[in-house]
Amino acid sequence: MHGLLLLSACYTAAAAAAAAAAAAAAAATAAAAASNAVLSKELAEEQLAAGANWQQQQQQLQQQQQQQQQEEERGEGDGTAAAAAATAAAPAATGAAAARGWEVLAAAAKGSAAAAAAAAVLLLYYDAAGFWGTEKTQKDKRRQRGTMQQQQQQQQTQQQQQQQQQTQQTQQQQQQGRRQKKE
Repeated sequence: MHGLLLLSACYTAAAAAAAAAAAAAAAATAAAAASNAVLSKELAEEQLAAGANWQQQQQQLQQQQQQQQQEEERGEGDGTAAAAAATAAAPAATGAAAARGWEVLAAAAKGSAAAAAAAAVLLLYYDAAGFWGTEKTQKDKRRQRGTMQQQQQQQQTQQQQQQQQQTQQTQQQQQQGRRQKKE
């Protein structure tokens, strides 16, 4: 009787732990989702800003090229100064965009840490909940092994019986053949 009460208490404690882990996992998932939503918004804003910067740079380059072409057409200059200025401005703009990209990646890493924490809680929950399921699975496997062994024994018995029958038939045929020769 005490054993049943103890077993019942263990199951109840495991169920309570699993429920607590599930609640913690849900809270962590909600926190990760909120963090990801904030990060997604920030990332979208960063991408829009980067796109706007890129468009402005492209427009400036186009204007500089047009000015250079106009100057060349007029014969007023070779446009070397404008080309040098455009060439000098390009790496600075690229460096600024790369720095913003690293900031976005750092923010995403913070969100990933929250998601990793949520995943760890879920793994703990499934591990706690799966313990009792594992015991049941082992019992099922033992039953299957026992059933398979019985089937193998039955097959071996059937094969032995068939071999004995074949041996008896062969002996009978040999005896009949000897009798026919004698006659």
